[in-house]
Amino acid sequence: ELDDNFAKNIEPKNKFTSLEDMKQKIKSQIEEHARGDAHRKAKEVVTTKITAMNPIEVPESLIEEQIKHMVIQNLKKDQREKKQAETINEEEINVTDSQRKDHRENAIKLLQQELVLDQLAVNLNIQVDENELNAEVNNMARMLGETDAHKMKKQWGKDGVLVRLQSRIKRDKTRDEVMKEVKDKEEFVDRKE
Repeated sequence: ELDDNFAKNIEPKNKFTSLEDMKQKIKSQIEEHARGDAHRKAKEVVTTKITAMNPIEVPESLIEEQIKHMVIQNLKKDQREKKQAETINEEEINVTDSQRKDHRENAIKLLQQELVLDQLAVNLNIQVDENELNAEVNNMARMLGETDAHKMKKQWGKDGVLVRLQSRIKRDKTRDEVMKEVKDKEEFVDRKE
């Protein structure tokens, strides 16, 4: 029966004080999730529009490198799903024509977005400090179940993962800054009307 006693006994215990409290908290969580989804979607739309407004010719070598990266990520994902333990030797991976065809369009789009956002980050003087990088490494270590974040960071530094992570954080900060500008302009237009 749905009552206060039911709400109080949901695991973890004492998470809710009453049925009404449970309803309110679940409603708040759903609304927060929806806001997050809408914000992520808006960031994607803004990124797509900025990229369309600033077309960039991507060098073929970068496209090939990105396609190979995408193929390797897919192979690693397949391994995780199949719970295979062997590691992939990335140097031995040869991209097939079929894989190249499958990934080319997305690779170009992704690279164009990254290049535009990277230039925008320079224009806006956006930096990633060591604390932000460490916070993200610690967060990823927790998600991956790694107990020694410092050791993981060192390894990622050697493997080039740290540079990619720092670039991703910088692009995210750039998107956030652009979204602030969009929001400010939107509020200004709303007030003007």
